[in-house]
Amino acid sequence: ERRAKQNRSTLLVALASSQLVTIYQQLGVLDGIAVKWPAPFSDVLRALAVMNFDIRILQVDCVAPAPPLTRFAMRVFLVFALLASIGVIHIVFVLAFHSGKFRKRMPSLIGSTGTIFMSFFLSILSSLASPLQCQQHPNGFS
Repeated sequence: ERRAKQNRSTLLVALASSQLVTIYQQLGVLDGIAVKWPAPFSDVLRALAVMNFDIRILQVDCVAPAPPLTRFAMRVFLVFALLASIGVIHIVFVLAFHSGKFRKRMPSLIGSTGTIFMSFFLSILSSLASPLQCQQHPNGFS
């Protein structure tokens, strides 16, 4: 497989998708700001909350109310769950289609892991920084 001879349309689609994911994440950061956005823009921000590891979109609190620490832990471990699922898919794929030649297929695992981290960099960073964001207490004392 010669990477230099790959179709350029595949590269274009990959780059455009990467830019789209980055824009979604940047809009997610705007959603985290304590500003009351007007209706059409706030609807778009709510729809794009999936790209920012927002656990509230799954409405887990309807089944079992979770304290803020539990919600934060779920956001952090979502990244590890995603990486674990990539690892399991890679293991099954290598065993099924490449006769268990893990060393030869290791660059594809490293590349896909890097792509996940690159794609969700802003989401991971905002999730990890969320405990440091202070909220105004309703009684006026912080």
